[in-house]
Formats: sequence, C-alpha cells, structure tokens
Amino acid sequence: SKGEDLKISQEEIDGISKGEDLKLLVMRNLFDGKKRLRLLDLKIGTATAAKNWQGKSSFRAYKQRVVDSSTNSTTEGYRLEGFDGMPESLNSFNPLLDMGDRLMENEVAKKKAKRAQLQSMIGQKIFAHFLDLHTESYAARENQYMRAEYLEIILHELTMQLTKLFTACKNFPVPQMWIGSSVALGFDCGILPSRSDGDEIIRKSVIVNIFDWGRSEFNTSEKYENMSDKDSYRRRKYWNFYKKGIAKLAWNAALTYKNRFGISKWSTVNIKVMDFDAMKSDDLIGEVNIPIEETPLTT
Repeated sequence: SKGEDLKISQEEIDGISKGEDLKLLVMRNLFDGKKRLRLLDLKIGTATAAKNWQGKSSFRAYKQRVVDSSTNSTTEGYRLEGFDGMPESLNSFNPLLDMGDRLMENEVAKKKAKRAQLQSMIGQKIFAHFLDLHTESYAARENQYMRAEYLEIILHELTMQLTKLFTACKNFPVPQMWIGSSVALGFDCGILPSRSDGDEIIRKSVIVNIFDWGRSEFNTSEKYENMSDKDSYRRRKYWNFYKKGIAKLAWNAALTYKNRFGISKWSTVNIKVMDFDAMKSDDLIGEVNIPIEETPLTT
C-alpha cells in the first residue's frame, strides 16, 4: 500500500492515548519465527468458483467445478491445496508409483499428481499426516516436552480456534461471498519446546489464518438489504458452502483430538500393515489385535 493509505487519524490517536486498542491489518510471513513450519493450505467451500463472479468466466468456473467434484471439496467442503513441511511418511507416497519409471522421473507430472493426491485426501488422513512427528529428529533440551505432549497442545489450540471461527461465521449478520478463499493451519515442527516456557507460548505460535481473498467480497447489511432476490440467494448459497467446510474442518480436528487424547482406557490395539497403491485402494497385507492388560506401575 501507499504511505498515505497507512495514515492514522487523529481520532484513532486519541483512542490510543486513552488506552483503547487500535485495529490494524497486519501483514506477516507465516514462516516468520518458525524453525521448520508445517503448514496446510485448505481451500474452503463445496464450490470454489462461480461463473461471472470477479472476472471468472463460465468456462473457467466449469473447469473448477470439475475439480471440486473430484476432490474432497464435494465430500467434506474443503480440500488440501498445499502442504509445507510435509512428513517423510507422506512424501514417500509417490502418486506415480504404478505409472512406470519414465513418468515417475517427470517432475511436472509428479507435481500435478501429488497435488491431485492431496486434493482428494479426507480430513482424518490430513490431520494424521499433519501431526506425524515420528521421523523428525530433535536436539535434546532440558525438561522438553515429549512429542505427544506437544501435539496435544497444538491440536487443542487448533480445535479451539477453528470452533471459534465457525461460531463467528455462523453468527455473522449477513452472508458472504468468500469464494476460493483458504484457511492456513500450521505449527513449528522443528523444535520441541521446554516445559519451563509454558504451553501459552506454544498456543500463541499455532497458526489458524484465513487468507486468499482475490475473488471474495465483504458484504454489509446495507448492501445485502438492497440486493435483488437473485443476488441475495447467491450469497446465501455460497456462504452455506463456506460454513459447511469450516464446520467439517473443526469437527475433524475435534474428532482427531478425542481419538488421540480423549480416551483414557484402551481394551485392544489393532495394527494393520497396508501396501501403497497409486491407482487403486491400498491392499491389506495383514493385521493383528493385541489385547491390553492392566499391569502394576513400576519404575
């Protein structure tokens, strides 16, 4: 922005002197302050394009609808578009594995196939890979958190913030057209903090941001009241698509937290060994059920 766009009015200056908060738009690199950022880029909405909206042609909107229909957008109302700091367990799943060596070595084809692989991933699998730290190596620090302890704080904060985001959307007075916008979820997977730092520092470092407003509109009550029935219906339709995606994302975060950290007693551990198939469902190689028996506490 130009310098004159960032000027603060005298009224705002007077408010600061009285101890009032000043609301500013802060631009920041999400990688700032992170040793190794793990970041999800989730495009929100059952439909992520609309014809003749913000320069989107009918043909381009149709192409986007094809993408929506073949990805998790249709299933859960959002899809994974990007994954920075991807764990090696997911990175090793080559989507061109069954296509021959020549195509596997084609970087352009590999990039497109990887994107399609991410776009079709359901929420529970997304969070499973997002929270996978078992291949990460950490330098020993005094009184540091264990991986599971660190992840519980991270996931609890993510779930709380996503729930607050859905509540804010649900209570918004007028429907919005936030087509094609995204939610970023992230945390620092490059370090295990020390317990002496407290969990508040960890919570403040967790990323839950809405972004990518290139084709979005901020609707106001005044504008909405003066719209035609067709335009107001369109906004309600796409706003419901957006809210569905946020609700499902928050629900999957809460379900993941409950399954990982909310069950106090297990009766059985089921271990499955699966192969990886790029072009069809993974095959079961074998599985075993191990009963959990209570044993006395020993040191």
